Amino acid sequence: MKNFAKTLGESGIYGAIAAIAVALLMASCGDDTSLDPNDLNLTAEVDTQSEAAMESAMEDLDNVAEAAMIAANAGGRFFEDELLGCATVTHDEELKTVIIDFGEGCEGPRGRMRSGKIVITYTDRRLVPGAVKTVAFEDFAVDSVGIEGTRIFTNIMESENDFPKFRIQLIGGRLTFPDATVATRESDHTRTWIRGANPLLDEAELTGTSHGIGRDGRTYEVTILERIIYKRDCGRLLKFLPVSGVKQIIVNGGEHEILYDYGDGECDNIITITKDGVSEEVEIDLRRLAHIAKNG
Repeated sequence: MKNFAKTLGESGIYGAIAAIAVALLMASCGDDTSLDPNDLNLTAEVDTQSEAAMESAMEDLDNVAEAAMIAANAGGRFFEDELLGCATVTHDEELKTVIIDFGEGCEGPRGRMRSGKIVITYTDRRLVPGAVKTVAFEDFAVDSVGIEGTRIFTNIMESENDFPKFRIQLIGGRLTFPDATVATRESDHTRTWIRGANPLLDEAELTGTSHGIGRDGRTYEVTILERIIYKRDCGRLLKFLPVSGVKQIIVNGGEHEILYDYGDGECDNIITITKDGVSEEVEIDLRRLAHIAKNG
């Protein structure tokens, strides 16, 4: 068994808590059609876009887990990827298990606090067609937002010469916020990793569907209409949203229809939201909303 403890920086890519805050912003599903982020009533009553919080939180954690797996396959060189933050990483090669332990609380250089464990089990190297990786959480939280669920990654590449492509399922997804409200989610997505000349140029392409119950108790169903694209390098610029793609959200069986349009590929915090046919371009104030998300 190998044990490594390193204190490192974080790239901020797919920032979980900033993204949770974004989800709160996107919660304007009440009677008011205004989408001005400065005027929104950010209460649980209108927070029907909790799915976005779950998606972004899981995306962030997926990248932490993936960084650990890449390092494990490279002989335990965990210190080379700043996504691992200040965690203690343990790799048991015989049991094919990697544990990322943030302990009672591990604060990154940008103030993000993680605690608890991410537990990864795997059947083979990640780029082997047919390989399966399972990610689970033990008492895990990010800035006091508890995260539960099981992620199952199945390599669906036809050969190792293809771009890495995975079916990603979330079973029993659950976020518990500091005010004790809860959001749940189940999802089934396909993600293709488009490798760049260096890791900072990597992109991820996402398609698929999800459903769940928001913090306000209303149901939602999400369908990606145009593939969602993330750019890893955008995190360096503190831009955490996808750079392009469109998804549709149906709230409470048709009570509202919402479209998110993430743009034309630029790294920015701008999104066009169309609710029941009314559109507005919104620039996300991540710092303000991250504070709201952290404090309930």
